[in-house]
Amino acid sequence: MPKRSRSQLSRNSSQARASKIRRNEESSSETENRLSIHRQYVAQSRARESSTERSQRLAEQNMRTAQIRARESSLQRSQRLAEQNVRTSRVRARESSLERSERLADQNLRTSQARARVES
Repeated sequence: MPKRSRSQLSRNSSQARASKIRRNEESSSETENRLSIHRQYVAQSRARESSTERSQRLAEQNMRTAQIRARESSLQRSQRLAEQNVRTSRVRARESSLERSERLADQNLRTSQARARVES
C-alpha cells in the first residue's frame, strides 16, 4: 500500500510553526532587516498594481476589517482603540514641528475637500 502524503494544510501548518519559531529566535537587527525587506517587497508590489487592482485590494481589505469589527465585543473595541491611541501618541511625540505642521495642513486639506463634496 503506498504511503499517504501529508495534506497541504498539514504542510502549511508545519511551515508556519517553523517560521514562528525562527522569528521568535531572531535578534532585533534581524527582525528589522526582515521587516525592511518585506516593506520593500510590498512597496514594489503596490507600485506595479493598476488602479483597478488597488481599488479591489482596498475594497477587500475594507470588507475584512468590517467583518472583524462586527464580531468584536465592546471590551475588544475599547482595547483596540486604547492601543491605537497609544501608538498614535508615540508617533506624534517623535514628530518634528515641521512634520506636525505638514500633517495638520494635510488633514485640513482633506477636511475641506470632504466638506466641499458634502455641500455640493
